[in-house]
Amino acid sequence: MIGLTIAFAVGGFALGSYLAYRYAPPLVRGRGSTAVGVVICVLVGAAAGLACMYVYLGIYALIHEGPLTGVIGGENGDGPTASPDANIFAGTVYSIASQSGVLLALAAGVHLLGSAGGASGASGLSGASGARAEVD
Repeated sequence: MIGLTIAFAVGGFALGSYLAYRYAPPLVRGRGSTAVGVVICVLVGAAAGLACMYVYLGIYALIHEGPLTGVIGGENGDGPTASPDANIFAGTVYSIASQSGVLLALAAGVHLLGSAGGASGASGLSGASGARAEVD
């Protein structure tokens, strides 16, 4: 089981990194844009790897969890209890959202800061002083 879990995580990492490299909006060329691009690809790849791993673990738990036995009510028939399948599904969705979501938000923030840093340097004060130097 641990080998398949690692394989799903590595496969998700590779797929996420490639998709971020291929389909993310381009960054402004400048100092550090390659490093920002690599950081974005790694963060998106890590988020995809975690999501793939949790999906695999959730499916594994659903398959190997014992069937729901007895009545739907509680032990004494005093109320409904949650199905083990519902707990596994909720746990999987919560894990994906809480861990992969944070990494994707961080990747989006890095992308916005990386593209804003290059754009502000090109049209900011440094661009104006360069234009004056050419005129003089």
